[in-house]
Amino acid sequence: MAGLDKQIIENLEKGEIIQPFLDWAFETTDENATQDQSTTAKANKLKEQSVENKEKELRNLRYIRMKNFIDDVEFVEECDRIERGVETLKQGG
Repeated sequence: MAGLDKQIIENLEKGEIIQPFLDWAFETTDENATQDQSTTAKANKLKEQSVENKEKELRNLRYIRMKNFIDDVEFVEECDRIERGVETLKQGG
């Protein structure tokens, strides 16, 4: 946004932008920055919740294996799938 702010100020100095437009432009850029921060915070919260859900899946899977409801092969396959999901989430995907 700094580049846009600089362009607006340069054009204002040339007398090419009227003050109400300048006020609107700065207000809009501030609102957009606030919305971007809010969106990022929500995305991070969702990502954290997704990781927590995957970790809960792993705990449940261990319990299921401990009770012999699934065999070792199924357990390993599911663990690998869940752990890949956790890693993907932690890496940003």
